Amino acid sequence: MIKAIAFDFVGVIGQEKLLVLNPLQNKIKSMFGFINESAAFLQHIADETGLSPQQVEQETRWIIQHLYSLREPALFEQLPALRFCLASNHLSYLLDWFGSLPIASYFEFFLNPSLAGAGKPHQVFFKKMIECFKLPAREILFVDDSLQNINAARALGLNGLHYQGDQLLSTTVNSWLKTQQNLD
Repeated sequence: MIKAIAFDFVGVIGQEKLLVLNPLQNKIKSMFGFINESAAFLQHIADETGLSPQQVEQETRWIIQHLYSLREPALFEQLPALRFCLASNHLSYLLDWFGSLPIASYFEFFLNPSLAGAGKPHQVFFKKMIECFKLPAREILFVDDSLQNINAARALGLNGLHYQGDQLLSTTVNSWLKTQQNLD
């Protein structure tokens, strides 16, 4: 029986808005997901652009605040009362921004590569998720839009749901949960 759900952010809980960025902002955004540790990210962009790490951080925070929106703001009004985490490969600045939103109160914890010690699809990331939930892997559902990440989670015994965005997230999750209840 599922007791907890871990959601990816970009492509699952959140989505990118259409936003016109300047060349510097495009350069910064293009590195999201390639260097997941915040200090290394800032230093890399600073080295490439000549900006200070503080200037890069300021631009990064602005981009995150303006680029992303929630896919389904009333998601948790549609889901059963379970335990939730946000499991993202994004920089910690996304977690800072997300943590300021009302929806964040539904999440028990936020997990990213800086906190886990590695990013998805590395096993270290999923082991840290299991450790944080303090549940057997079979009681956790991991929802992501990357099949590679889903397969890595399943290899550790987690349940995986490949979300492709063709339905509301709540509909997809509730359908999956109902199917699993019928199998039990």
